[in-house]
Amino acid sequence: MAAVAAAIAVHGRATGADHSAVLAHWARQVRAVQIDPGTGLVLQRMGADGRAHDAPRASGTGLAAYFAGFADRALAEQLATGLFREERSVLGFGAIHEYGGGSDGPGDIDSGPVILGISVSATAFALAPAHAFGHRDVFTRIFRTTDLTGLPLRSGNRLRFANGGAIGNALLLAFLTSGPELAR
Repeated sequence: MAAVAAAIAVHGRATGADHSAVLAHWARQVRAVQIDPGTGLVLQRMGADGRAHDAPRASGTGLAAYFAGFADRALAEQLATGLFREERSVLGFGAIHEYGGGSDGPGDIDSGPVILGISVSATAFALAPAHAFGHRDVFTRIFRTTDLTGLPLRSGNRLRFANGGAIGNALLLAFLTSGPELAR
């Protein structure tokens, strides 16, 4: 839903259409029912009755923080704060733990591989909000990890990563060069 909100917001900026009421309603609903109050992470899977079908997760929170930045900067920052609480760091490297609040699980396609509780996807997703909200130390630790484990291939001024393939490179391009940043 955050990607849809981002698309609506970008449409509004491109066309001059005012979608502020819809986006404000969306942000209120996310805050009211989708953010776990104990962890600050998003409940990714919910039933029609509003009950969670999964533990709060960092991968969904990181991706939602990226997209929410196009629609509601305050919500994006709130999500990023929850996400950054899950950072684990050692020796100058950082990564994001997938499950908050003592929960655990195997992950899924959204989280990418979960290794010792660390989500590959959540770690990559954290790059954009860390940069956008000025968390230089978090960004640096996470980028070090990305650079090490992504197996960088440099050719002149071009950088690609062997791990993750085309989709991984496309995502990293987005997270390293954009948002979440609203027009000011």
